Amino acid sequence: MIKIVYQSLLVAFLLVVLWLVGVPKMAIYLHNRGADCYNSGRYDEAVKYFKQSLRLNPKSVVTHFNLGNAYMEIKRENEAVAEYKIAIEMDPYAADAYRALSSFYADRALFDEAIATLKKVRSISPSDKSSDNLFNQIVLEYAHSCLDKGIESHLAGNKVEAYRLVNKAIELQPKFFYSYYILAAFNYSQGDYALAQKELNTAVGLNDEFWPAHKLLGDIYFTSGQFALAHGQYMKVVAANDKDANLYHNLGLALMNLERYSEALPYLRKAVEITGQDADMQYSLASVYRDSGRPQEAIREYEKLLALRSDYPNVHNDLGDIYHNLRRDTDADSEFNKEIANCKAKLAGNPKDAITLNDYAYALNGVGESDKAREIIEKVIALNPGYRQAQLTLAKIYEKTGRQDLAIWALKKARTLSTQGQFIDKNIESIGGFQKKSFVPTHTVYLRNGRQVEGRIKEESEDKVILEVKFGSSSGDLIFYRDKIERISKN
Repeated sequence: MIKIVYQSLLVAFLLVVLWLVGVPKMAIYLHNRGADCYNSGRYDEAVKYFKQSLRLNPKSVVTHFNLGNAYMEIKRENEAVAEYKIAIEMDPYAADAYRALSSFYADRALFDEAIATLKKVRSISPSDKSSDNLFNQIVLEYAHSCLDKGIESHLAGNKVEAYRLVNKAIELQPKFFYSYYILAAFNYSQGDYALAQKELNTAVGLNDEFWPAHKLLGDIYFTSGQFALAHGQYMKVVAANDKDANLYHNLGLALMNLERYSEALPYLRKAVEITGQDADMQYSLASVYRDSGRPQEAIREYEKLLALRSDYPNVHNDLGDIYHNLRRDTDADSEFNKEIANCKAKLAGNPKDAITLNDYAYALNGVGESDKAREIIEKVIALNPGYRQAQLTLAKIYEKTGRQDLAIWALKKARTLSTQGQFIDKNIESIGGFQKKSFVPTHTVYLRNGRQVEGRIKEESEDKVILEVKFGSSSGDLIFYRDKIERISKN
C-alpha cells in the first residue's frame, strides 16, 4: 500500500515536471507557427496560433505585439491597439510596440497621439535611432497635413483656421521653407504685402532655389511699383520656369515701367507666343511698341488684338492717339468713334462703370466733344476720387481746350495717386515747357505710304530717324526706319 502511494506521488511529480518543461516549449512552438503564417500572409491563421500561445504563456510581450500586428492586417484595429498597449504595459521598454502604435495613429492623421506615444519611448530609450527617425517622419507628415488642410480652409473661406494650421506647421518644422511661402501667399491674397514680403524673405533664406517664392516676391514689388526690384526677382525665376507666360508678361511690364522698352519687348513677345490667344498680353505688347515710339508695329499688334477681341477696352483710343500723332486725322476720328460705340454698348448694361465712362470721355475728347467729355469725367472723379486714370483723362481734356494750368493741376493730382509716375512728371514738364515756348517743327518726313509727319529731328543714324512731334500740348518721339522713308525736307 505504501509502495502504491509512493508511485502515485512520483507519477504526479513527473507530470508536473513535464508540464512545467513542456508548456513553455509548446507556447514557443505555437508562437513560431503563428509567425510563419504571418510571414506568408495567412493572417487569420496567425491570429489563431498567437492566441493559443498566449493561453499557455499570457505574459509573452512579443506574442502580444505580434498578435497586434496580425489583427492590424485583417483590419481588427481596436484589438490590435489593445494588444500593443498590453505589450507596453508589460514592458515599458517595448520600443516596437510604441512605434507600431504611433504609426497606427499617424496613418489615421491622429498626429498628436502619435507624437505623444513616440515621446514616451524616446524618453525611455533616447539612443533608439529607429524611434527618432519615425518621430521625424511623423512630424514632417503632420506639418504637410497642416499645410494641406490650411490651404483647403483658406479656399473655403475659413481664414482663421487656415492661419492656425499653417502656423502649426511652422511650429512643427521651423526650418521648412514651404510653410513660410504658403503663409506669405495667404497674406498676399489679403493685401498685407509687408508681412508677405517678410515671410518670403524667410522662405528664400531657407531655400534660395525655391523659385515660386522669388516669383511672389516679384509680384509684391511689382504691385507696389518697385519695378527694378520686381525685375531682379523675376530674373531669378526665368531659368527655372521658362514656360510661364505670366512671368514673361510681368517681367516685360516691369521693364516697360522702367522705360527699358527694348528689353521689355522680347519678354512680351515670348508671353504672347506661349499663350497665342491672350488678349491682355497682346495689349501689353502693342502698348510697349506705342510707348517706345514704334507706331507701325503698335498698329499691327493692336489689329491682332482686335481680331482676338473686337470690344477690348480702350484699344480704339490708343489707335486714335497714334493716328492723330501721325497726322492721320480721319483714321484717328474713326478709331475714337469706334471706342464711343463700344462704350455706349457697355454703359447700356452698367451706366455707372467708372472705367468705361473714363474711356468714353477720352474718346469724346478725341473727336472734339471736350465739354461733354469733361462733364462725364468730373462726375466719375466725384464718385471715385482715387481713380488716377480719370485725372489723366481730365488733364488731356484741359490740354486740348488750351487750359494748360488746369492740365498741370490734374496731372499733379494723378501723380499723388501713383506709386510710380515718371511719365506723369514728363507730361507736367512738357506742358510747362510749351507754356513758355511754342513747338516749331523744323522738318517734314515723307513716308513711302504717302503720309507725312512734321517735327524736329532729335537723332539720325544709318537705319532710322527719331523725330520729336507735337501731340496736343505735349510732345513725344517717333522712330522712322529708313526703308519706310521716301525723303526728308527742312521747313
